[in-house]
Amino acid sequence: MMGYAFSLELSFLIGASILKTMISRQWNDIAQLVVTIVIRTALNLLLERAHKMGQKEITAGPDAWPHVMG
Repeated sequence: MMGYAFSLELSFLIGASILKTMISRQWNDIAQLVVTIVIRTALNLLLERAHKMGQKEITAGPDAWPHVMG
C-alpha cells in the first residue's frame, strides 16, 4: 500500500512539473522534470520487483522459507 502511495505522489509531481515546464520553458525546469520521471520509473520497477518476489514467497508456502530458528 505504501508503494502505491509513493507512485501516486510521484505521478502528481510529474503532472505538476509538466504544467510548470509548459509555462516557464526554462532548462532548469526541464531537467527537474526529466530527473523526476527517471526516479519515478526506477521506483516503480523496484516496487514491481519486490511485489513479484513477495508473491512468489506467498505462493511457495512456509515450507519453502528458510528456517532461521531451529
